[in-house]
Amino acid sequence: MQVKFSREIRTLLTEYSGQPLYLSTLLKHSGEYSFGVMITLLTLPFLLPVPLVGISTLLNLASFLLGMQLGLGFHRPWLPRWLTRLHLSSAVSAGLLKNLDCLLHPLERLVRPRLEVFVRNSLSWRLIGFCVAWCAALSALPLPIPFTNKIPALATLFLAIGMVELDGMLICFGYATVVLTTVLFAALSSIIWGMLGSWTKLLTDYVNFLC
Repeated sequence: MQVKFSREIRTLLTEYSGQPLYLSTLLKHSGEYSFGVMITLLTLPFLLPVPLVGISTLLNLASFLLGMQLGLGFHRPWLPRWLTRLHLSSAVSAGLLKNLDCLLHPLERLVRPRLEVFVRNSLSWRLIGFCVAWCAALSALPLPIPFTNKIPALATLFLAIGMVELDGMLICFGYATVVLTTVLFAALSSIIWGMLGSWTKLLTDYVNFLC
């Protein structure tokens, strides 16, 4: 059985299959679950085998802005006009539609309304929003390690779907994933920074030796 988030996403991707899907279109057609559906659609390309050349940074920026708006208590999503011209190409949309079941089908069987105390209050929505913005910022970091942006994307997906489906347990799982993601990125950044420091020292010593 298709649940709300997958039904909304499949409808949009099917309706616009074979043509670019603009963010302005998402703003107009995401309906009652506007924040959750938009954030889910902006996150899915990072988790599925679709080409993102030239748009990954802008997708993260859009997710960051939507997350901040949710965190600040906005009731409807808004994006600057220049960013609404960003679009998922027909190839990306087709790839999403083709691979959607691989990712969403397991979630469709698990999600349901529960622990709604974590969903049905403005404080929870604000916390979700700030977590989404934080994950978008982490995903945009230029770490020289493949696939690291998939981890914050997964945390964002749990939070966005939990919002749409009123699934407090999935949201709690999303919070836990955000914490683990933060710890992982902090560790990776520390390791990379230490390596850069070592390389810089070696290079400096080599230059001093030559001089």
